Formats: sequence, C-alpha cells, structure tokens
Amino acid sequence: MGKTRRLCPFSCGKGPFGNKARRRHVHKFHGPLPNICDVCKEPFLSERALQMHEEDKHSGTSHRAHEPFKVERHPIPIADLYLVEDLDVTIANVIQPDKKFLSKTRRAVDKLVKLIQHNLPTELTAARVFKGGSLGKGTAVKGKSDIDLIVMMSNISEVSDLTSKMPKILQEMETSLQTFAGVSVVGNSKHSVQITFNGLSVDILPTLNVKNKRSLKRLYRNMTDPHSLHTKEFYSATLCQLQTALVGAVPTKVKSLILLIKYWNKEKVKPVVLSRTPTSYVYEIIILDRWVKADKPKLFDMRRAAHDVLTALVHHKDLQVLTAGLAKYSKDTAQIRHDTYIMDPCNPTNDLYNSRNWNWDGVASEAKCWLKSSVFDGVSGTTGHW
Repeated sequence: MGKTRRLCPFSCGKGPFGNKARRRHVHKFHGPLPNICDVCKEPFLSERALQMHEEDKHSGTSHRAHEPFKVERHPIPIADLYLVEDLDVTIANVIQPDKKFLSKTRRAVDKLVKLIQHNLPTELTAARVFKGGSLGKGTAVKGKSDIDLIVMMSNISEVSDLTSKMPKILQEMETSLQTFAGVSVVGNSKHSVQITFNGLSVDILPTLNVKNKRSLKRLYRNMTDPHSLHTKEFYSATLCQLQTALVGAVPTKVKSLILLIKYWNKEKVKPVVLSRTPTSYVYEIIILDRWVKADKPKLFDMRRAAHDVLTALVHHKDLQVLTAGLAKYSKDTAQIRHDTYIMDPCNPTNDLYNSRNWNWDGVASEAKCWLKSSVFDGVSGTTGHW
C-alpha cells in the first residue's frame, strides 16, 4: 500500500502531494511556516510535527549544537526583552494576541468541536470534547496559537481498551475527519491526528472518559501501579484536559506573566539550547508554583513577578515543586525519585524537571542575562513578594 497523498490544506486545488512535498508547497505559496528544523531546514505545519521529526530523524545528531540558528520570519515586530523598560507595555503591544484574532480562532474551533461531537461514527462517539493547547489555557502568543482538542471517548473507560484500540481509533478518526468541509488531515502520531481546519493547525487526541473525581482517583491508582509503566503515555494524554483547566483558571495577570516567559523562551532561550528547551507547560508550572508562594495575588508588579521566576530558574537545582493547592493528588502518591523535581500537579508520575534532558544550565544562563538588564534595576527580595 502506497503512502497517503493529500491536496493542499489551503484549498488552492494543488496536489495531491506526499507529506514532504505538501509542506514545502504550503511554505512556498501560502506563507512561510514558522516551524523549521534546525538541522535539515525542513518546514512543518505544527510545532508538534517538528518535535516528532527532530526526535525521529535527528535524535543524538552530533553536529546539531553547532548548526547556525535560523532566524524565523515573524508576523509581528520583535522586541528585544533585554532592552525594554516596561514589561506590561511589551506584553500588551508585542506579545498578546489581538481580540479579533482570538475571536475568529475560537469561532472556528467551536465549529470544529460541534462537527466532532455530532458527525463522528457511533464507535467514535465523544462523551466530551475539551479545548487544549494555548488556546484552551488562554496563553496564546500573538500570531500563533497551538490547539489541541481532547476527545473523551464514550465507550472507553479502561486504559487497556485505549491501548489496544488506539491504532484503529486513529485510522477511523482520520477517515471521518477527511469528510468534514474545511478539514485536511496532515498526519498522525501514536496518540493524535493532526489536521488543518480553516488555516488552523489542530491536534485531535482521543482519550479515556474520566467522568468524575472517583474515576480520576481510580485512574491515579492504576497509573501508579508498577505494572502500568508500559501504558504511562496513554494515561498522560488523558490528563491533558486537567492541565488545560488548571492553567486556564488562573487570573489574567498570571497568564500575562506566562506569555512573557513563553516569549522570552522562544526569542532568547531556544536559539541557545535548541531542541533541549523546556516546554511551555514546564514554565507554566514553575510560574504557578511561584504565584502560590506569593499568596496568589490577582494584581502584582510584573517586574517583581518576572524577577522571582527568573531567579528560580537561575537556581534551578534547588527546585522542589509539588504545590499544595494545585496538585490533584496527595504527596504520598507522587513518584518523586530525585532531589530536584517539578511534579506535574495533574500527573503523579510526571516529573517535569527530569522527564527529558532539558538544558537547565542554558536556561539559567539566559535568565541571568535578563536579570542584568535595566528593567530589573532596584528589584530584589521577590521570593514570596510580588
């Protein structure tokens, strides 16, 4: 059976293409794709697709660290964070997406959610569909919004069923999605189908149906069982909706701080540490932990808050994060195996600090650079005092 060939997702009538040719066509004729592989310069339609490519094709590539950094083309003006004097103004004018963009994006995603809820075959019936990614959390940066749709399957409540049926579920879901007007399937991974819908990149993740707190406690009990190690990733995908709800519920000012740190990570950290940069969710949990330690203020001085987060990153080896009031499980359930850790408050098996070989020293070095800038002149003693 030959490889799948698809038409252009922007409905220009060109194609059908293989995956690589299709990406290159979009990149050339419909605007530069922002996700470029640093090693082979191949463009990708989504950040997740790029990460999968890097892990599959370039894992352990010895010359990667010596590759010159390719500056991305940007739809927005770039502010050098080490030169700005007002963080709030920078967030408002450079980083935050405009309301028109968000409104248009949400309308499109709401339409897609309804299509999934009412038009999938009976065997793929969704009990609930959650908006994930930065759009669901309310932490999208201007010009870019990663979107996950978490589809809780009505007829699947055990991870053993999800594990055995996932290949068939993804295949049937891909076939069904291709019949929806405006939808073009880009590819798939072990846990998701990647599509474009009205120009948006969306990942569709089928998961278990977690109905209530009782079923969540049962889920935690099962996933921490030593015999469940080989199915850990299937449990983890199910908890995406909890992670989205956790970050989405914090005050607007805290989300603005998250946007600021995400922007700094993209513009200053990634060019240095490349593929070993911590994910946005890792930074989000560090920020939420510092916010709780500052007594959860709804309003605060952005300079002091950023100073506190950057200082924590400088001293990353001292991090021991399992935040009371945020964690959905008790501390004795958490699988803590290191002196330094950042436990995912939604997943007792996920130590975000040690989950991958993040370049924490590179992050700390960039944090030190920013702390030396004039915007932080006179700022000190920020731990617990925003």
